[in-house]
Amino acid sequence: AYNEKCDIWSLGVIIYKMLFGKYPFLPSNGGTLEDLKGIVDKGVVTFPNNIPVSEEAKSLIMSMLKRDPVKRL
Repeated sequence: AYNEKCDIWSLGVIIYKMLFGKYPFLPSNGGTLEDLKGIVDKGVVTFPNNIPVSEEAKSLIMSMLKRDPVKRL
């Protein structure tokens, strides 16, 4: 069911894109929708080392991109 947790997820993706210039979940070589789903299901978010961002910002993004909506910010 749609609720505010979906919006929080979307904001996490937008903040990540604004800070790093790319999406947090992106299949290599323009993969399929199934590839994207697999990446999202793993729930692993990495941060580029070449862009300085505070640990607080990274923590905020991580709390917004939790796969489980109950654990999400």
